[in-house]
Amino acid sequence: MPKPARKIERRAADVLGACAFLSAVALAGTSWAQDGSRGRGSGPPSEASAGNFSVILIATTDTEKFLSDWAKPTVGAYLENDSQTLRNKPIFTFVIFKGCSADTSGNCNVTADYETTDPSGKQYDHTRAADIWVGHPPAPNESFQLSVSGYGLRIEDKDPLGVYRVRATITDHVSGVVVRTEESLTVTAH
Repeated sequence: MPKPARKIERRAADVLGACAFLSAVALAGTSWAQDGSRGRGSGPPSEASAGNFSVILIATTDTEKFLSDWAKPTVGAYLENDSQTLRNKPIFTFVIFKGCSADTSGNCNVTADYETTDPSGKQYDHTRAADIWVGHPPAPNESFQLSVSGYGLRIEDKDPLGVYRVRATITDHVSGVVVRTEESLTVTAH
């Protein structure tokens, strides 16, 4: 099913770090703007906010392209929410966020708990305290940032096909703010 790509206006494309499938980049802007282009998936990314703390949960089956698009030093980044995958092919969800609070040393402490349910609603996976942005300063000017870790799934042959729901509970431990968001991931045979 076609879905719109999203564009984020950036002020900086300074890569801050990397891990196996993610890197962190400073990003600016206060809203997503649809650019009218189309791609695969089931819809726009899931967004949630509380006060100044905002998060966007976005899925991809092509982490290399996602990270390349994120890191381009351009005026904007076009990021597709590719929430449809094939059985045995990995799919990742990333957290893009802004507005984390700094502690007395000037650093944020943001983590996420992920709970995934299978198409019948039964718990499929649960991951606690995933590092989103721990021990790093907030981006300047309320910029969007990409988490330093992500959440990956691979639906195997023994698992049912259909819609899996990833629920993320994201906590800013400095401010005490908690936001919840959910992404539906559709798994097909081919």
